[in-house]
Amino acid sequence: LMDTVFKGHPYIKSALDMACSDLAARAAGIPLVTLLGGRESESAELYKVVTHGTVDAMAALAKRIVEDGFHRLQVKVGGNVHDDIERVTAVAASVPKGTVIFCDANAGWTPYQARQFADATRAIDYTFEQPCTTIDECMSVRRSLDKPMVLDESVTSLDDMLDIHRKG
Repeated sequence: LMDTVFKGHPYIKSALDMACSDLAARAAGIPLVTLLGGRESESAELYKVVTHGTVDAMAALAKRIVEDGFHRLQVKVGGNVHDDIERVTAVAASVPKGTVIFCDANAGWTPYQARQFADATRAIDYTFEQPCTTIDECMSVRRSLDKPMVLDESVTSLDDMLDIHRKG
């Protein structure tokens, strides 16, 4: 109904959809998690963001976040590739082995820049998150990458998600 009355703006519709789902669960007298299909586990691992900054500031922030009990980091990259290589290398060196690292470029690079970053950071264990703008650009990087990749900004529909799945 929202799509027929209000074109576009999926982020606004999402909030309304969540509110309606919450109201439906309350009306049924069940927890929202039950309405949505049930719980897979009793806990979920959360990550904390290591925001852009100097090399030393980012490494110190990552270390502090891990000391606070988080074992998953999302390191913001997507600017100058050579600076980002230095930042991520310092962050990875500042945290214990086994810390889960996501390098999130927020679609900030061309495929060439993303491959430069991937080649220079090959020895670091991380998941690459949305290096380029389009699905096809990200897939061109993915084909030369030996790391997992997560896409979010380029997924705006179920068809996009299925396309990504089909492309591997």
